[in-house]
Amino acid sequence: MTDNSRPSAFGIRPSEQPSESRKPIADGRPSFASSAVLELRGLELALGAFRLGPVSLELAAGDYLVLLGPSGCGKTSLLKAIAGFHATAAGQLLVEGREAAGAPVHRRGIGYVSQTADLFPHLDVAGNVRFGQSYLRMTAAERRERFDAVVALLGLGGLLDREPATLSGGEARRVALARALAVSPRLLLLDEPLGMLDEQARPEMLETLKRLHAELGTATIHVTHEREEAWALEARAAVMRQGRIEQVAPVGELFRRPATRFVAEFLGGANVLPARFEVRPGGKAFAILGWAEFGLSGAPGFADGWLLIRPEGLALAAPGSPGAFAATVRTVSDRGGHVEAALAVGGGNILRAHLVAENGAGLRAGAAVTLRLTAAPHAIPGDARG
Repeated sequence: MTDNSRPSAFGIRPSEQPSESRKPIADGRPSFASSAVLELRGLELALGAFRLGPVSLELAAGDYLVLLGPSGCGKTSLLKAIAGFHATAAGQLLVEGREAAGAPVHRRGIGYVSQTADLFPHLDVAGNVRFGQSYLRMTAAERRERFDAVVALLGLGGLLDREPATLSGGEARRVALARALAVSPRLLLLDEPLGMLDEQARPEMLETLKRLHAELGTATIHVTHEREEAWALEARAAVMRQGRIEQVAPVGELFRRPATRFVAEFLGGANVLPARFEVRPGGKAFAILGWAEFGLSGAPGFADGWLLIRPEGLALAAPGSPGAFAATVRTVSDRGGHVEAALAVGGGNILRAHLVAENGAGLRAGAAVTLRLTAAPHAIPGDARG
């Protein structure tokens, strides 16, 4: 979150923004007491056979939220509903405490960057960046000041007279970002901003997004199906599935303590096994898998579900040591800093382990080994949606 006492990259503090950016989203619509930039309360959307929602979500000033999920889960549809390109069927959509559902796109105070940038082909770069300013009540000096600032911030000074067709993918994305930011939006929506970029342009754009957010602090929703983007941004993340949000948390918490089996498996790399849970005399909780029992850090509050064992939470152990269990090596791959192994354990289960390189260097397929957990596993309740 940025410091509201210092000037932004546009040279003005938030309290000094032109009055148009703080006008009601739609005249006559009710205002609610809220400190959130965006609030979704049971939002629903119908697009043919696809149903989105109900979705409830809140975004505060300065937040950066990565919206994760597989293709077809509704990420882009939700973003377009917030922006105003899709009509909602039920629920509330509040921007700075004011109902925005039904308000025209240009009255919502939202900047939107699509997957393909969607620059206007009949306008040069300068015309594209200025386009949204025509909808705001601003003086010529205010428009010029904001235009100059965002052009400098995104390094577009040498591109202003270029036509969109002559731009690279990364350049087009920066122009689309500048167009969205030139109106000083309350909320910035980015739909797959690193998509359709080559391997060289992707990290450059990622660094640009991090720098922009650090400088401007604009509340942002960043849609992607790439888990690595969420890690790189060190942001809060929401995982979507079949039109609903499964879990919202800092990305590290999603990784270590997923709320559902789907979240654990979508984030990848984890061992998710069916288990029973019980609390024994003395209050100690255990996960029971049939072929082994593991202690938990706390009582899960449910009797059946799934056990998450992180690959990096496994280590080789001496036979007969406390908590040790037998396994057979199936495959081994040297990853430099660690050895990645697939190991068969009881009940026909396969565990993936990331072992310290020097300890796992001698492993061979077919070898019998003994493993132990180095960290308490995580219990996940049974998933009613399958």
